[in-house]
Amino acid sequence: MEVNEMTIEQLRQTAKSLNVTFGPNSGEDVLRDKIESALMLKKVKQEEEMRMKLQMEFKLKHEMAEIKEAATYAGIMLEYPAEPTIQDVVRLKKKLGMEMKKPKPSPETLGIESSKKCFYKFTNVDAKDVDVILQLGEKYFFHLWPRKKFVLPEFAVKIWEERCVVPAYKPQLNELTGVTESVRDNANDSPRFIFQYMGDAPSDAEFGIVI
Repeated sequence: MEVNEMTIEQLRQTAKSLNVTFGPNSGEDVLRDKIESALMLKKVKQEEEMRMKLQMEFKLKHEMAEIKEAATYAGIMLEYPAEPTIQDVVRLKKKLGMEMKKPKPSPETLGIESSKKCFYKFTNVDAKDVDVILQLGEKYFFHLWPRKKFVLPEFAVKIWEERCVVPAYKPQLNELTGVTESVRDNANDSPRFIFQYMGDAPSDAEFGIVI
C-alpha cells in the first residue's frame, strides 16, 4: 500500500515498524513525511551497503592480481583461496614481503570530513520531482530528494552551487572572423539545484536525510 493511501492508524503502525518517533498528536501529513523520509534513509543505507560490497570486491580482485604477479615474478608457489578475504590478502602479502598500501584520501574527502555540517532543504530546479545522487571525492555519495531536509557538509554544498548550473550563452562578434558566435555567459548561468540553509547541524550528526 502506498503511504498516501494509509489511514492514520496504518501510518502510526508503519512509523513504529520503521522506528520513527512521533507525538501522540502528530497528524497524517507529519506521519507521512516522517515515513517517506525513513524509507528514503533505508534506501540510502541499502545503496551504501551495495556500494561498499562492490568496492571491496574490486579491491580484493586488484590486490589478488598484484599478489599473483609478485609470486610469479619471485617464483614462489602459493595456494589461493577461491573466495579471498582481506585477511587472506594481508597473509599472502606478508609471505611475499609486500607492503600493504593505504590509499590517501582525496582533497574532496578531506574537505568534507573537516567541514561544518548544516541543515539544508534541497530543491531540484531542473526537474522538481526527481531525486539525484551527488558524489564528491572517492568516498561520499549523497542521495537527495526534492523538498526534503538533509544534513550536508557546507564544503560540498558550496562546490555544488558553483558547479551544478545550467550554462547560459550569448551572441558575441568574433573580431578575427567577423562572425557572430555563441559564447558562454557565466554571469547568467542558472542553478540546477538550490540548497536552502536551515541552520547549523551538530558536529556529530550523520550526513543524510532528516527524519
